[in-house]
Amino acid sequence: MPTNAPALPVAADRFARGFVSSVLAGAVALLLPVSASAEIKIAVEDFRGAIATKAQWQPLADYLASALSEPVTLVPLTADKVSDAVGRKEVDFAVDNPALVGAVQATHGVELVATLVQPWGPQFAGLIITSPTTGIRTAADLKGKKLLSHTNTSAGGYLFQRDFLHQKGIEIPKDFAEVKELAKQDDIVLNVKAGIYDVGFIRTGILEDMNAKGKVQMSDFVVVDKVAPDASFPYVRTTGLYPEWYVMAAKGANTASVAKMKAALVAIKAESPTAKALGIKGFQDPLPIDPIINLLKALKVAPFDK
Repeated sequence: MPTNAPALPVAADRFARGFVSSVLAGAVALLLPVSASAEIKIAVEDFRGAIATKAQWQPLADYLASALSEPVTLVPLTADKVSDAVGRKEVDFAVDNPALVGAVQATHGVELVATLVQPWGPQFAGLIITSPTTGIRTAADLKGKKLLSHTNTSAGGYLFQRDFLHQKGIEIPKDFAEVKELAKQDDIVLNVKAGIYDVGFIRTGILEDMNAKGKVQMSDFVVVDKVAPDASFPYVRTTGLYPEWYVMAAKGANTASVAKMKAALVAIKAESPTAKALGIKGFQDPLPIDPIINLLKALKVAPFDK
């Protein structure tokens, strides 16, 4: 601008300066990354179906939203989609079975936040069920039979039983006439009851839950190589006991956010409305995941299949 140019009137000068400042601020805003939403997304494996999972875990989301003063959204996902969602950071946390958590930790470096504590404690197991009419009673009777299981990443619905049989020299699928997967473990129970498949794999607690709801009776089934309930574990089972489900945080999650989440989870008391609504005792510091890692390595399950 020439040095002898006329000065702008005061009002016009202020307007011009304000206009330029607004334009510059807008340009800078366009260049800056959009701030992330405060919403916390928590994936939950929907092994009993998305609708049932949403209903089951919504009390936890409601509690966490209040405890953390941030909106919390549940994201029910099938087991095969949880790993990708966590790896791509589409969710902030996930609640899932220990086998999948072990695999995801080895692949994506997630952080273990807490272990679920059921009314009986922080462990669970797997069952192999059959109809009383099949004559099957022990693992030795399973060869050549038709098997129905949950997905091959399921801990209590597949991997615990697979390892149990592997230790007895029985391999899946080689030693079975047919192997099929179902997305909902409740459907496995009903198919075995109807005689459509000879045997099924489910996690502990499902049989008793369906019995309590009048869907089946315990007498409709035989548990293969049955371990009877006792004071330490009140449900019938086939396999040994393993750590319960974990809450995990995506890699690189904010340290303060993870600490707040852990504090909120372990603060849940057995007598609280949240615990009663969930049917659990609460959460605790994460149990060592080593038994799960050892199982995955023994079975050569990804990412330990190299």
